[in-house]
Amino acid sequence: MVTNLAKALRSRLARIRRSRAPVVLDLSFPERDQRLNESSTPPPEEHIDLRCVWGIEFYTPAYADRLESGLLQLGWGASGADGLKRDPIAWLRGLARRRYSGGWLNLGVLTTDHSPPFFMSHHVPTLPQSAEYAQAQISAISPSLVALTVCFAVREEFSDSIDDILREPRSSYTTPIPRGSRIHDPYSQKVEALEELRHTLRSDVADWFAGR
Repeated sequence: MVTNLAKALRSRLARIRRSRAPVVLDLSFPERDQRLNESSTPPPEEHIDLRCVWGIEFYTPAYADRLESGLLQLGWGASGADGLKRDPIAWLRGLARRRYSGGWLNLGVLTTDHSPPFFMSHHVPTLPQSAEYAQAQISAISPSLVALTVCFAVREEFSDSIDDILREPRSSYTTPIPRGSRIHDPYSQKVEALEELRHTLRSDVADWFAGR
């Protein structure tokens, strides 16, 4: 009896839900959108200029061969290969013979065929797609830890990317979620766009390091 009653109740509720007219909600917030757009936009007299992205990779003795292999791929390995008589591979191998730790070696400016000309720069086969040129150095932090630090100068088309994201006016929209909808207001949209830009630039640099 209880089972039949429960089935009848569920059937009646289902008929009631189907008979109800759909409820249309007005999810536009013009005043709120305007306020959020204004509060997240830099002042007109200011400009955000993205100039560079830093990348750093650490190497322990177990990965010393990988660092040497990467430097060879970038064209080092012979004294004077870049015109400044810098041989980073010989410098790295000499670290093990020293009685003290520390020190650094400036690798200078790294350029490709698409980079602007620099005096006494070192030509490399590739750079991250977002980079126009780079400056690099190797640091001996301790006898068993070496760091390769690279400053990538971003291309012109990326320099205004942060400023463009923050100045673009946006309107709220919704996406369906279980048992409702999620509202994407202008502020959250800008945050998501900045996170996507950061992910793109970081992946670009990480892929370059991984390919060495």
